[in-house]
Amino acid sequence: MQIIRVMRHSIKEQARSSEKPNKINHVSKKGLTLAKKYAPIVLAGLGKNFPTYIGPEPRNRETGNAMGLKNMQIEKLFNVFNLNRIKPYLHQADEIMKKQKCHIVTALFQIPEVANVLSCAGKEYRKGILKIAKLKSSYSYIFVIGHGGSIEPAANIKIGLDYMDWVDFYVNGQRIIHTVVSRHNPPKHKE
Repeated sequence: MQIIRVMRHSIKEQARSSEKPNKINHVSKKGLTLAKKYAPIVLAGLGKNFPTYIGPEPRNRETGNAMGLKNMQIEKLFNVFNLNRIKPYLHQADEIMKKQKCHIVTALFQIPEVANVLSCAGKEYRKGILKIAKLKSSYSYIFVIGHGGSIEPAANIKIGLDYMDWVDFYVNGQRIIHTVVSRHNPPKHKE
């Protein structure tokens, strides 16, 4: 049995009014502080020797660096969330968020066209989890830093993960048999 702990990257920088919001791919100063602060909690129980994988976005590596991680390997399957495919529905998701006071991912799952995109992203993310489990089959624990919007459907949850939250995927052979969600703080929104 292996445990693959998958965590969402830390808080990203906010775009200035003159920049496109999706062009900011770096962790903010507050995010770096948060990653450093929560590293002992997030990494507890993984032991001293575990492989670390990250999605290709810079903020994944920046989060790992702030947590003191070394030798992070990039896995492209951990960055399968395609914002362009859901952009036409973001206004509708914003309305749902305001009305229900919920997380963006929770709102997106309520839009059938987007729920399908998220489910596909989740399937790809699960492939990545099983791929690294097979590659590193001699390890009991593997750590991954990835992007929200893909982790949730991979874990079959329709709630949004906040920064520094994680999911433990319990893998037996080439099957994910169980998932457990852990939060560093209670969510500020409804589930």
